[in-house]
Amino acid sequence: MARVIHHRSKISRRPAVSRWAAALACTAALALVGALARPAVAATDTPTWKLKVYRSKGGENSFKCDLVQDLKKPPQVLVFGGSRAMRFEGTQFAKLTGLQGFNAAFEVGRPEDAWAFANFVHDRNPDVKLHCFWALQATSFTDHILHPGLVEDPRLSKYFPQSLLDQMKPHMPHGKPGNLLSRRHFYWDGALTWNVYDIWRSQGRTLDQMLTSWLAQMVPIAASHKVPKQTRSKQYFEMTLKLFNDMGTKPVLVIMPYHPRALAAFRAVGWMAKENKFIDYLNSLKSKYSFKVLNFLWLKSFHGDPNAFYDGAHVTVKNARLIVAQAAKEAPGCFQ
Repeated sequence: MARVIHHRSKISRRPAVSRWAAALACTAALALVGALARPAVAATDTPTWKLKVYRSKGGENSFKCDLVQDLKKPPQVLVFGGSRAMRFEGTQFAKLTGLQGFNAAFEVGRPEDAWAFANFVHDRNPDVKLHCFWALQATSFTDHILHPGLVEDPRLSKYFPQSLLDQMKPHMPHGKPGNLLSRRHFYWDGALTWNVYDIWRSQGRTLDQMLTSWLAQMVPIAASHKVPKQTRSKQYFEMTLKLFNDMGTKPVLVIMPYHPRALAAFRAVGWMAKENKFIDYLNSLKSKYSFKVLNFLWLKSFHGDPNAFYDGAHVTVKNARLIVAQAAKEAPGCFQ
């Protein structure tokens, strides 16, 4: 027995402590490689959606990229849009269509956000057939400054020309990023579950009060005849439609509702001229791309609840679920 042990010791003449240190170093190196291969937040072993603090130059866009990378299975339906679309639950699509959804809507979400995110998800799993549910409004097409995540996060920036990125860089925020999750919570499927609207409700603010303050701010904007520049946003909107068509899917384009009180106030100042121009634009694309438009501007079109709003435009989960349910009934072919 002694000879066998002595023979093994010839494999390495280092003291036992040295061997232990080497093994520890090797383990640490492997752990580092594993951490680098995953999102930075995953190194904590806490799922991204359960984090209390999230700081990144890429902001919301990077956060949702991390959520996708945390998923065990890739999403099959992507929800696009702005803040009005952030309450749509990916799990609701799974329940009604059999396809797992993911909420890829962002604050002031624009077609550029959808374009980059759709490519990011598709390139991760090119064999998965992706479907599109896009919540739109008459002001969806405006050439705003790109969100920081589209410029700062290489997972998304690679889908834009360098000339556009260079143009945007001077407009990017400087300094230490704030905590994205300080006043917002999300579910693992990207859906917003809690934000300032929920805080205000818990403090006793009523829908009537919220409508009054919201309309005071928004009606003058609705009455404005200023026409925003839309060249770039429309270009990326059409590029995204083509991307889904090339994957063999037909996007569902949902024209989002307003609270009846808000819609009446908007119509009184000439809002429908913008709404009609927006619909005319969508109709002009039907010869180029395949998609389904669902006009849910009025509550009756999806059996909506006038009490299921946070203000004049932002729906609660209840109306979001009713919208998805009606979409599944009216456009079943878009979820196959």
